[in-house]
Order: sequence, then C-alpha cells, then structure tokens
Amino acid sequence: MQANPVQQQDKIDNVSKVKILTPQLRDILASTLRTAAQTIQANNLIDSGSLKANDAQIPRLDKSIEEFFAICDQIEYNLKTAMECYQQSASNQRYLPLPVAPNRIEPHPQDNNALSYPQYVTSIRSQISYLKEVHDLLLNASQNIGPNE
Repeated sequence: MQANPVQQQDKIDNVSKVKILTPQLRDILASTLRTAAQTIQANNLIDSGSLKANDAQIPRLDKSIEEFFAICDQIEYNLKTAMECYQQSASNQRYLPLPVAPNRIEPHPQDNNALSYPQYVTSIRSQISYLKEVHDLLLNASQNIGPNE
C-alpha cells in the first residue's frame, strides 16, 4: 500500500522543499518573461495599426505573474520555517544542553545525560513560568515609573 503523496511531502524538510521548488521557479520565470515579451509584441502591433485589438491573441501576463509569486511565497514560507527551526534548535542547545529522549517515559538509571520527555516538559514549564514572572515584574516597574522620573 503506497503512502499518500501529501504525507510523503510533509516528511521532506523545508530546505529540500526549497531545492525542489527552485527549478519550478526558474521555469515559471522563463515562461513569465516569454509571456511578457509576447504581450509587448502584440501591444506594439496593435499600436502601430498592423493588428486589430479584437484579432490579437494576447497571452495572460497576470496569471503568469501570479504563478511566479505563488512559488516565491512557498519558497519564502519554507525558508522562514527552516530559519525558525534552526533558531529553536540553537536556543535548545544553549538553554537546555542535555538531549531529550522522547521515546522513554521513565529515565534509565545508567543514562544521566538525557532527559525523559516528562522531565523536559517540566523544565520548559518552569522556564515559561519564570519568564512570565519576569515579564510581570518589568510591566509593573514600567507602570510605576512616572512621567517626572
């Protein structure tokens, strides 16, 4: 039984998706430029009187540009997501240097170098509550500062 193509595409990382979209972007850009050249040529023939506006088969430039920007948006989305994943991984390495063992519920007695998933969740919750307290303290301090100070 074959997997759904959407599920297979979700398993591909964001950088690989960008690599897949790059040749498509190049092809669509070439097509858009070709369409723009045909449109300019048809408009030139209409303006010079060689061709009537009703007889001209002017290609749709707006659709070509729309396809081009759709691919650009997909590439931008994937690059932003990849950057965010990288930043999150860097923050994880900086603030939580122990690796997380997501497949174990209870920590192994021999493995003191890894956190179990429940320990990880508890650590993250404590960090969030600490940051909320700091945020509230700073907010209260900024409200207590008067315009004269």
